[in-house]
Amino acid sequence: MMMEEEVPTKRAVRMVVGFSESSLEDEQLSPSIVDPVKPAARQRHASDTSTEPTSSQFFFDHDFTEYSSSSERSAEEDNLSASSGSFSSKKLYGRESHQAELFATYERIMKDRAPRVELDYVLISGGVGTGKQTLASALRRKVKNEGGFFCAGTFERMNQRGPVQPMVDAFAEYVQQVFEQGQEEIDEAQRRIRSMVDEKDLPSLMRILPSLRDLMADDRMEQNVSDTTEEEVGSPCPCDKSPETRGHSHFAMMKLMRAISRPERPVVMMLSNLQWAGVCTFEFLKSLVLDDMNDSFMFLGLTRDDVPRDSPVSNFLRKIEDQSVRITNIELQNLEPDDVQEMVSDSFLMPQEQSTSLADFLYDCSSGNPFFIDHCIYTIKHEPRFLNYDKEKNSWSINSDVAGNYISTCPIDLMTKKFETYPREQKKVLMVVACLGSHSTQRMIEAALQEDVTSPLKILVKKGKLTRDKKDGTYTIGSNALKAAAYNLIDQELKPAFHLEIGLRLMRTLCHEELDDRLFCVVMQLQNGLSLIPDQATKYKVAALFVRAAEKAALTFSFQASLRALNTAYDLLGPNHWEDAYELTIVIYNYLAEMQFQLNDNERVDKLLDDIDKNGREQCTHTLQAYVTQVHVLGVRGQPGAAIDKGMAILSSLGVHLPTKPRKLSLIWSLSKLGREVKRKSSEMLRRLPRMTDPQKLTAMQVLNLLFLDTFLHRRELWPFVVLKMMKLSLESGLSAISSVAFAGYGALLCIVGRGEEGQRFGKIALDLVELFDANSFRSRCIGLVYGCILPAVQPWRNSIDHLREGHRLGLMTGDIEFAMFNANLAIAFMLDDGGYKYDDLMSQLKEFVDLTEAHGQSHHLHSLILPTMSILQIYNDPNGDIVDGRGGPMKDCLKDALESGNGLSICMMYSCRAFFLFSAGEYRKSLKVLEEKKALIPTMNGSIFDAFTLYLEGLSCFSCARLEQRIKTRTMLIQQGKKVMKSLQKLSLQNPDSCMGKVILLEAEYAALSRKTSLAKQKYSQAIALSVGHGNSFEAVFSKQLAGIYYCLELRDMQTGMKYLTDAIDSLKAWGGHAASEVWEQKVEVIKEKAAY
Repeated sequence: MMMEEEVPTKRAVRMVVGFSESSLEDEQLSPSIVDPVKPAARQRHASDTSTEPTSSQFFFDHDFTEYSSSSERSAEEDNLSASSGSFSSKKLYGRESHQAELFATYERIMKDRAPRVELDYVLISGGVGTGKQTLASALRRKVKNEGGFFCAGTFERMNQRGPVQPMVDAFAEYVQQVFEQGQEEIDEAQRRIRSMVDEKDLPSLMRILPSLRDLMADDRMEQNVSDTTEEEVGSPCPCDKSPETRGHSHFAMMKLMRAISRPERPVVMMLSNLQWAGVCTFEFLKSLVLDDMNDSFMFLGLTRDDVPRDSPVSNFLRKIEDQSVRITNIELQNLEPDDVQEMVSDSFLMPQEQSTSLADFLYDCSSGNPFFIDHCIYTIKHEPRFLNYDKEKNSWSINSDVAGNYISTCPIDLMTKKFETYPREQKKVLMVVACLGSHSTQRMIEAALQEDVTSPLKILVKKGKLTRDKKDGTYTIGSNALKAAAYNLIDQELKPAFHLEIGLRLMRTLCHEELDDRLFCVVMQLQNGLSLIPDQATKYKVAALFVRAAEKAALTFSFQASLRALNTAYDLLGPNHWEDAYELTIVIYNYLAEMQFQLNDNERVDKLLDDIDKNGREQCTHTLQAYVTQVHVLGVRGQPGAAIDKGMAILSSLGVHLPTKPRKLSLIWSLSKLGREVKRKSSEMLRRLPRMTDPQKLTAMQVLNLLFLDTFLHRRELWPFVVLKMMKLSLESGLSAISSVAFAGYGALLCIVGRGEEGQRFGKIALDLVELFDANSFRSRCIGLVYGCILPAVQPWRNSIDHLREGHRLGLMTGDIEFAMFNANLAIAFMLDDGGYKYDDLMSQLKEFVDLTEAHGQSHHLHSLILPTMSILQIYNDPNGDIVDGRGGPMKDCLKDALESGNGLSICMMYSCRAFFLFSAGEYRKSLKVLEEKKALIPTMNGSIFDAFTLYLEGLSCFSCARLEQRIKTRTMLIQQGKKVMKSLQKLSLQNPDSCMGKVILLEAEYAALSRKTSLAKQKYSQAIALSVGHGNSFEAVFSKQLAGIYYCLELRDMQTGMKYLTDAIDSLKAWGGHAASEVWEQKVEVIKEKAAY
């Protein structure tokens, strides 16, 4: 019966028992904690020290023979290491507070609903044998009894199936539990997954999680999985796609985790032995833990408490804690004497004094370690003569005649001694399986031993030392303690050569498909004995295998594992590798450069790329790919000019040329020519163009894609030619995934030149191509172009804001950071122009962008626009904010940062915001001056909807300055400039009346007022106010009321009507949050009153 729950106390030294080896499956015991060389082994080495352990005959014949024994114990005796079942699995000894804390944490997490205010991670930590798994088993029973799912995966020290395999195992267990629930639960799981996970993401998820395919059980899904190919981006290297694909995989996995849990069916995912997990595993896990939209889902981790501070698990915990994740750490230590006393009393029927004496004896021998105590109690119950009791002294001692020298401070010795009595063939199998880790196939074991192992496998399974999975035919040693004991059969000095020989035999024996399936296992064996490889030719072969492992790890988004494999391959290269193994060398250098860049190791990136420059052969595909990497590196490092120049040079070498001096006439001619060509093709014909297969054309598309944003932001006169060249390649050489960007860019270009309706067509095709190619890498890019550049030409800008938010999130998830920020910046610009979002709304959205960007480790990208915008808004919100003389302080810094970034969008936004706030404060001359400075820096795109806001401000500033101007000539020039701007805006309003009509009407009101057309001016002012209020545009309403108030007060001398308009404008500013501007206007109103009175 379960003990009643107590109030949880931190660091309480209590323990759950029912301990047996089966309940401690995940308590990995390191061989290093016992003497690794047995006495017999020491004697052997004393005579063999002159022999180097490099002969396979030595390891796989003589060495095993010396381990063999002439006798074999009965199966009944061998059950010593099996589960004793000594205690009730539900009886808790001294762990009531830990269980209460664990249960309370689980219930609290399950009550929280998405979006969660607080994120949680639960950790059970403790030393070897302290019962972490057993405590977790108590939660497993609770979750399953309440109708939830508890799924688990385990990391192994000899982890050979990939860094995310334990998560794969955990999901497979979830699927199995769903099947056990029956068809209704299966249908519900399928429905939720299809509703939350994008159909295009399911095939890629199924490749990572094979059990997902079993769960979905859909022929159409099977076809999608088999037909889906990698995105065609011109390179077979998954590392090249890592920045774009990694985050999208994380995001798809997030949505899957959201789908499988719900309040009535909560999910607990437990990953044990975290001390053996690598960095890339925690990258994946971190993205899941940080998902605030996942409710009814608990992540539980089990780890040893002796891990170093710089270990991957320690770094992971610090990182998620820095992201405000609440970590509940349930720490387990050894038992107290009272707990041991209770265990003994429940286990044996004996007088109290003997029971107390036995408990004291066990505690003294074990220091309260539950695993050791459990093993001793098991031995006592099955071998009563194991201990002697001295009645006179009331004390216990070990009977050496029975126990021999088995008992030490670690029971692994006991198991290892027992294994040494096994026949030679069985020991050989145990040692190989201990090296290969779990899920070893008979084919692998036979390849490693080069002999048939059918008979020893059957015997070991019968004895309970190996477990056979009937579904996949693999073998696993029963528990981690048994694995450690089997591994200890190998002498410490011989282990590197033993692993190496296994790895070489597997590499030479397994066919390509088998080797690929067990690739991580093979390279793990080789890794442990690399220093013993004698010849360079073998090193090159092994290096090539490590490159394959790096590719496979990258395809499962395990980039740290991929980097380690690449570094190993690099270290295996010989002194003359550029001459002896050029193809292998260029691949390793290129992959490494891309990987190191993602990890910000700039010094090594430069060295690798310099070496490629010195030794690369121009016609080699991998050399070209290295040059593409250089373009990417330069662009992201903030050297757009150098990136553009390098990209143009690469394109020239591929026979693709961009103009060095772009001319407007050439652009008009090229645009017209392309327009005629696409006009002859229907949208369906364009979608059905053949696939691009030419490697050089695909590489050219890669380069053009990299230059796309750099030219748009930093060399705008060249950007149209980049777009047109991408379109030309797609039309002439076929479609690729990057063609989605080409069509989106072409649609945006058409909108910029005033052909918005045509642009819509190509925006739609771009989105279709994203789906056709499953081009998740370019989804954020296409969202930014379609919803940020194309649709706003004809639709209200507010319709795009939610899409742009999603584009920002997707860009971060997929590694397309530049376009993630592009989406965020456009979203903020549209929210400002919309006028329906108050100060608090804008700051909340900006904060969301900041938090999400920082959570993905990209905080340095915030300085170009997001943080400066926040600073300016804070100034505008502050009643004492300096929005008039903004050349000093924060405003000056924002403008300076924008100019230094060279980012055209940032410069445009900062100057527009500055002019906007100056105008709202009634500083019309200063506003016009800022706009003139902006035009000098960033030329306007004539006919573009994006100039609507700037035209609006310029026209209002011109007319307002004209009203104040005393000199006739200057006044006339300002009116003419304002009239010209007004006509441009009138043309844009024909494309997008929702976004432009209110602006046009206010400009017409101002022009009518300056033209002395009083009736028309009054009518237009009233229309402008009514339209802005109707659309909920706060700023257009403020400007309309301000200008109408000035007109009525100073021109018509109607103070009552004019002051009402001005008062309403001030109230609207305060309601929005523009306290700095309202303070300025309250002072101006007093001045207006004085002027009117005078």
